[in-house]
Amino acid sequence: MNVSIAQQNERIDNRILNALRIEDRLSRVALAKKTGLDLEDVKISIQRLKKQGYVETRGSACFLTELAEDVCF
Repeated sequence: MNVSIAQQNERIDNRILNALRIEDRLSRVALAKKTGLDLEDVKISIQRLKKQGYVETRGSACFLTELAEDVCF
């Protein structure tokens, strides 16, 4: 993986995590609007963050796990 792509993914993930920290629960569409990111980038980031155990989804709502709150903030 290209370093610049990895850095870009990390920046996107951080924007998602920060938005969820502030708002608690947001849909993917709301995350895209809040962060100014493309909806597809938000979906991919949510998948990455779910695999890492930082984000959970229920229906259309995305929210931080306790792990994310302990490790990231």
